[in-house]
Amino acid sequence: MNSTNRSPCTVEAVHDVLFYILCDIDEVCRRCGIASTLIDGTLLGAVRHGDFIPWDDDADIAMTRENFEKFRAVAQRELPDHLFVQTRETDPWYDMINIPMKIRDDRSTMIEEKNKRYHQGMYVDVFILDNLGADADAGRALRKKSQLLLTAKRKLSRRDFPSPAWALRSLLQLGGKLTPAEWALRRVERWRQQALRNGRGPLYSYHFGCGWNTEWRET
Repeated sequence: MNSTNRSPCTVEAVHDVLFYILCDIDEVCRRCGIASTLIDGTLLGAVRHGDFIPWDDDADIAMTRENFEKFRAVAQRELPDHLFVQTRETDPWYDMINIPMKIRDDRSTMIEEKNKRYHQGMYVDVFILDNLGADADAGRALRKKSQLLLTAKRKLSRRDFPSPAWALRSLLQLGGKLTPAEWALRRVERWRQQALRNGRGPLYSYHFGCGWNTEWRET
């Protein structure tokens, strides 16, 4: 990680960094035959503004699991040296279970959470799109189990205190402290494979480790 002096920057400067990270990722994907897509606010900004959403401070892309595994295998080697491929394997302090990969710029720092030891350069989030299997309803049920299990592994939050949802989530998360994160991730992977046991279907969702329920249909 670059330890040179840094100074505050504007959101426009952040967008410049994100744009060049996205360009570098796109170049690797094109060169290696890996399909990826903009998603969420990054896609909305591209369509609505022809740029980033003016107040956005990160960027999001997604790949099917097959393409994600291809990208993970080559990313650190193929990307420029100033970019760091952050996963739970490459950064022992990285604890964001719901985001499997971030591409970080070593030459920058973005402090979202204090007292964190993981790499905190400006970043592009890389999400996985998982197939829900031939029986989409069964796949959704397994994904829901995965979401509940991994919600239990996330840190306690007061964002909606003192609502009933906060109370239920906090109880779940207190119980989750009794289970190792790696065990939870192995269980989620087992449920993902179970969803595909009877074949693939036309529907995709955010990966089984993510809490969002958006779905995409293959055409």
